[in-house]
Amino acid sequence: MQEIINFARICKKLEKQNLKIDNPKKLKKWIFDYNFFTIFDSCSNPFFSNVQRKVYAKRATSNQIINLYEFDFNFRNHVLRDILRIEKKINTHLAYAIINYFSIKDHCLLKFDMSFIKSKIFPNFNLIEPKLDFNDFISLLISRCESNSVTKKFKKKGNNGVELWKNLPLDLMCLTWSFSTVINVFVALNDSVSNIILTSLGLDNKQVSGFIDFLKNILRLRNLISHSYVIYDLEVKYQSSPLNKFFSSIFKEDVSKFNFFHLVKLIEHFSGDQNLILNSKKHFDRLDILPEFKKRIKLFRK
Repeated sequence: MQEIINFARICKKLEKQNLKIDNPKKLKKWIFDYNFFTIFDSCSNPFFSNVQRKVYAKRATSNQIINLYEFDFNFRNHVLRDILRIEKKINTHLAYAIINYFSIKDHCLLKFDMSFIKSKIFPNFNLIEPKLDFNDFISLLISRCESNSVTKKFKKKGNNGVELWKNLPLDLMCLTWSFSTVINVFVALNDSVSNIILTSLGLDNKQVSGFIDFLKNILRLRNLISHSYVIYDLEVKYQSSPLNKFFSSIFKEDVSKFNFFHLVKLIEHFSGDQNLILNSKKHFDRLDILPEFKKRIKLFRK
């Protein structure tokens, strides 16, 4: 049987592109553990002399590309850990703020009449993008309750989706929400409740638009990391004047264009991890990559 994924052919392909294979054993392990395209399609650009023709520079080597991928892999894990911290923090603040503001003694949001939930608790649900029908919005809140071992214990017998979860406390229901649902809930909230949450995070209502754009960016980043995208050269998607002002209001530092360094700095701030950038930069500075290639990587530049 012919071996289709053949290491010798992969090496010949790379050598034709002018890449020096300086550690074949290491290269083989990384390719078969992490996928050839994941490593070389995503981490080769700083090492090309001609990006269009995909020709490597004279001193480019396979080890240097793997070193960049390994650094990015570890950096992604640290960033994801801090995004999950932020997600959990906002998730919890949301549930507790709603329960306290509306004095929900048994914590059960869905025992309220739907018209009350729509008009009083989530009057801004029309601001959610992309647009959602209110019933679909409510369905999102309970869509994963069945799959959680804690929340599914509160399921009632019946036919109606909302009715099934009337006895489920909101501070348990929120455990099942995706990050996109958390953002939607925050956007839809009564302004007074969202202001309580902003205050608990050290913010005010003038910063709400920038904060939402920040959340959209880290949701996208979280999804990219979850699907093995490298992030050392990431472009920030949700650019806006409120986002720039949001950053400036926190760090007293004006920005003309919000870049990935600024995003990581905000992640560090809201996660409480004051060493994310410092430690990552130390690892990057020690990375075994020639200076001529390292200077092309803009990760820690403002």
